[in-house]
Amino acid sequence: MKTFMNKISFTLKIIMCILFFIGNANSDTGDNIIKKLTQRYFDNQINCGDDGLPVFLCSGILIRGTVASDAYHSWNPSPGAQRLGGVSFSYLRSDIKSIELASEHHNGYIFSPYIEHLENLDNTEKINIEILCYYPVDGNTQGRLDKGCGSSTGYPNLGSCQQQNITTTQQWIDKYGAYPDNNEICGFDVTGDGSASIFMQGLKVNSILNFSSNNELIIAVWEQNIPNTLPIEAFFYQNEGLQDAQHDQKDFYQSTGTVIPIVKIIFPSSSDEKITFTYNEEDQLKFN
Repeated sequence: MKTFMNKISFTLKIIMCILFFIGNANSDTGDNIIKKLTQRYFDNQINCGDDGLPVFLCSGILIRGTVASDAYHSWNPSPGAQRLGGVSFSYLRSDIKSIELASEHHNGYIFSPYIEHLENLDNTEKINIEILCYYPVDGNTQGRLDKGCGSSTGYPNLGSCQQQNITTTQQWIDKYGAYPDNNEICGFDVTGDGSASIFMQGLKVNSILNFSSNNELIIAVWEQNIPNTLPIEAFFYQNEGLQDAQHDQKDFYQSTGTVIPIVKIIFPSSSDEKITFTYNEEDQLKFN
């Protein structure tokens, strides 16, 4: 795994040196955040430079729904995630037909992709999150082995898709169909060689079957209480979630002294429409 991550780091540093975010890369204004989110959402490239660099490293939206509480920080892995060894996210991109989040979460946060914080643009050392596997629909991962990427309770003979010789979109569809059992499906392992192609096979399942429910992407659990080193790009809300998003924005500011912007996500009413991202200055708390 270290060799794989070193390859990613070396290759992406070269890419960043060439591109260096043409324009105002260091701007963290609300309008700039929306431009970046929208650009990544509609960026349907197939890899980030070669077949060892999956697109979640440079495009799309890594998003986690949370519940605001005074008992814990929303950005810390939950007790369940700590026991599991993996944290559940969803992945949004315009070639995926998702129109809702897991458990209908109304707020949470968005991680910037690896390529955006690789060059340490905000002068803070960010952790390099490790993305482990991808389920085209919710994988009910709390009941699975291998950090959420393996066999589910009651289905002991399952493992990753590759372990079952499922490596293409059509093989996954042939195995599970258009109405799969969440406990039975496999997740695509995206940690090894050829991970960019494997991840794209998973995304194409969504494109063909038009699942309206959330997909699931598992990230290896990180340490507790390290907000300054997490690549949190924005807090988000949908529907009636603004107050909870503001709770987390305030909590993060009190923990770090840094203001993370709040953005609103509007999910479409049908799979034929696209997600939109907006920023409103009135949604932001004021810190003096």
